[in-house]
Amino acid sequence: MYFNKLAQAVLCRTVAFLAILSLSGCVGVRNCDSLRVAMDSVAAVRGKEFLAPVSCEKRSLGFFRNHLNMSLRAREERVKREGRIYEILGILPASRMSYRTRLADLYGDRVGGFYDPEQQKLYLLTSEAPHTQQAILIHELTHALQNQHFQLKDFLNDTLSHDRLMTRTAIVEGEANAVSYEIQGALNCQKRGVLQLLRSVARRKFTLPTDESLALRVLMDFPYLVGLAFVCSELGSGKEWRQIDSLLAAPPHSSVQLLKRLWSAEPGGVDLTSLDETSAVGGRLAGLASSNVTDTMGAYFAFALLVERLSVEDAFRIALGWKADQLSYSSSDASSDQTERLTWTTDWQDAALATEFRNALALGIKPRERFYQITQQAAEVVLTYAASGQ
Repeated sequence: MYFNKLAQAVLCRTVAFLAILSLSGCVGVRNCDSLRVAMDSVAAVRGKEFLAPVSCEKRSLGFFRNHLNMSLRAREERVKREGRIYEILGILPASRMSYRTRLADLYGDRVGGFYDPEQQKLYLLTSEAPHTQQAILIHELTHALQNQHFQLKDFLNDTLSHDRLMTRTAIVEGEANAVSYEIQGALNCQKRGVLQLLRSVARRKFTLPTDESLALRVLMDFPYLVGLAFVCSELGSGKEWRQIDSLLAAPPHSSVQLLKRLWSAEPGGVDLTSLDETSAVGGRLAGLASSNVTDTMGAYFAFALLVERLSVEDAFRIALGWKADQLSYSSSDASSDQTERLTWTTDWQDAALATEFRNALALGIKPRERFYQITQQAAEVVLTYAASGQ
């Protein structure tokens, strides 16, 4: 799940990545009191001026949690449906805890600030340490600049597919992280390759509860970490920030494009960008407000599922072979007969990769196999879940 899909505001999680940075080179920003200094620094790095003032308020953790809960409650049915899909696919363990409560707990203690594009206002958490507030302020001001030039509410539209929204969110958050690190003198785009980055996520080095599934952890960290790596790959050694303008004006269609770009930049990696076949894949989410939904989940979603069951290297290799997918979910809750059906069809570059994906899927559904069926025809794999009368 991506919080930008559920909230009007763009939120910044305070991940442990901040803790490993050297902040000694910061420009001296001291939270809201030096907003103008921070705005000038962001504008100088990006080569773009702010088109309107941005206001800043410091708020308590209670305010942040209330804002988050209100956003989640306003989308109760969509949140509930997404949580159920994640349970069926094995991303979430079966639990009495609602998905909305899980999300509120997950983000509630980890949000250091957020920017509200409608009010042109950013909020900082009062309890954050001063050096952390510096990084968050710059991050959120980058969102403000993005919004003024590229209209974030349209860019991160609710009707986009899971895959396309994930891809766009990665660009938005990746750029905000990159600008923040650049101002602090800590942006090193040559530091780590994508596999090393993903291994660090898989080793549970980031700040998510240890009782969460690894797949959910990987999905949550995607915009901030993989997004940063992708933005770095586009900036190049010369740090051409105009490249990011091009990404925001004409973003990639799918997460597989990000993964292929990162793999091409990996030492020993092969250039796979010429194999891109995603231009017509995964545009819109159908059935947004109903109990019947059709969506495209994407290559990175497949990677998140695979890394629960395989090594990072094997999961990444298979995910690079993703071509397309379609997930359909329907449910009815009549008093006499509750029924659910999910069908997830995935297409792969060849039958061998499809077989590996099918076998990995099967590893995760054995405890509940009476509700599931997995079939394969050549390079197409179909997972079906059907249950009634529960």
